[in-house]
Amino acid sequence: MICSSSIQKSLRALQVWLVLLAAPGYCAGLIVNPWVVTDRSVSCYDYPSLIADLTRGLETPQDKAIAVFRFFRRAMFPYTNRNEYPFPVNDQQHMFDFVRMVNVYGYALCTQTNWMFASVLKQSGQVEDARGISVPGHGTAEVKWDGRWHFMDAIVGCYAFRRDRREIASIEDILADSTLLSRAVAEGRASQPFCPWDGKPIYPEEALAVTDQWYTYRKYGLDFLLKVIPDYKPAEADEPSTFSMAFNLRPGFRLTRMWDNLPGMYNLSYEYYRNNKTIQTPSPSILPPHHPDNGGERLDSLNFPLIEPYRKVILGRGSYHYYANGVLSYSDDFSDRRFMQAADSISSLIVEPGNAGRGGILRCAPGDSLGEANLNFEAPYVFVGGSIRGRAEVVEGSWAAVYLDIGRTENWLCLGVATSGGDFNFPIPANLIEERYAFKIKLKLFDKSAAGSVRLYELKAEAVCQLNMYSLPFLAPGNNKVSVQAGAIPQGAALQVIYRWLERGRERTDLRLVSTPGESYTIAVSGIEYPRMKDISMEYIPR
Repeated sequence: MICSSSIQKSLRALQVWLVLLAAPGYCAGLIVNPWVVTDRSVSCYDYPSLIADLTRGLETPQDKAIAVFRFFRRAMFPYTNRNEYPFPVNDQQHMFDFVRMVNVYGYALCTQTNWMFASVLKQSGQVEDARGISVPGHGTAEVKWDGRWHFMDAIVGCYAFRRDRREIASIEDILADSTLLSRAVAEGRASQPFCPWDGKPIYPEEALAVTDQWYTYRKYGLDFLLKVIPDYKPAEADEPSTFSMAFNLRPGFRLTRMWDNLPGMYNLSYEYYRNNKTIQTPSPSILPPHHPDNGGERLDSLNFPLIEPYRKVILGRGSYHYYANGVLSYSDDFSDRRFMQAADSISSLIVEPGNAGRGGILRCAPGDSLGEANLNFEAPYVFVGGSIRGRAEVVEGSWAAVYLDIGRTENWLCLGVATSGGDFNFPIPANLIEERYAFKIKLKLFDKSAAGSVRLYELKAEAVCQLNMYSLPFLAPGNNKVSVQAGAIPQGAALQVIYRWLERGRERTDLRLVSTPGESYTIAVSGIEYPRMKDISMEYIPR
């Protein structure tokens, strides 16, 4: 007969083993750098991937430059982005890093967009050279191949062939003969599109009057370009490409990226001084970040079929370009051991079975009155808010608390304390995680009795981030080869990849479990029209 004390000792030893197994040295491995690509979209992971996808099958430098031009027209829209540092700053070069701007934002001003366009081409090795061009009130670009410069403006949407129709004209060509631009459409030598917002304000006049931001919302068009290019000045286009889309996915975490937006954007206002008055930008009259169509998008017949499904009305204005969001989430009912694997560090906490198979319980280890765990949130997108929710049973005198690291070592801010049973919801304010791509959450349980007087039955953590939906791996009509890349997937674990989209008005879902980096599979999309993509998620399914 086994005595009760022996059983208690065995249970205690098992509980201690469970705690040790979840300590930092025993944590499950990470899925390193997960990334999904398709053969029908453009990978924006880094410069080499981007250029390889855009120029595949093209032979001449001119065709390659045009392909990059068209991608910029689709992926970026004109809007004043928010610096990731207080304005003004001595070093704003991160605003010219295309890997960051195309993945996280999708919008920038004229000089940023055109100089990034030149920089991508220059660093690609597919052309001889590329440079930014400064003109009064605008930044544009020229690209060099076959020993000649060629004028290409990716934000205005403008280039024109010379009359031989073989090469794109340079600024010097246009200065010698302005009809190379002014008669480009009439003579069939114009880019596709060609100045689609010519003579139209990007925003309605009433919005312009409120914003008083002339530099962001000028009427870009042919007359404007012909007026300013005589005063052009070449500039370097050696923009940095230091931003990395690499990140780690932890057990039980899911990153969902959407072709849509939530109420969460990273576009904090700042103040500047002009004309003897202080002005705040961006103005509420033009927030959130979006680009009113005004009929210009349809003029881009090559890109329009892809963006057409995403039209939505923002502030009464039809738009195809706007900020989008993703959600990094962790949800646990403690029915398995994923919490012990997901936490970066854990102390004096155990998971016990629940009643009648209805999940489990997270509590302090018997004999311990204080337990805690740290969860690390990281994504290659800037965070804009979130929440920590849960369900607990708390006896008077005990509590469960959630803390947020505020960017300094061992400096934690309490988001909320549950002192009674039931549901709790602690928001993560955007201003506490602004400019950040990673943060930590600390969960603390105080058990007054050291015998289970605080129990957690459910935990749901969500961190909202901002992204550019036109940088995501979309599906196209026909067969799509999907490849799942990763630096490592731990043995026995899997990366769950879920696509959701609307196809002919019907929602479709594709779910795959990938256990080996580099696995590929095919998703077929019927019809001839591009589907309306909804989201793509990657979740670490632990062993």
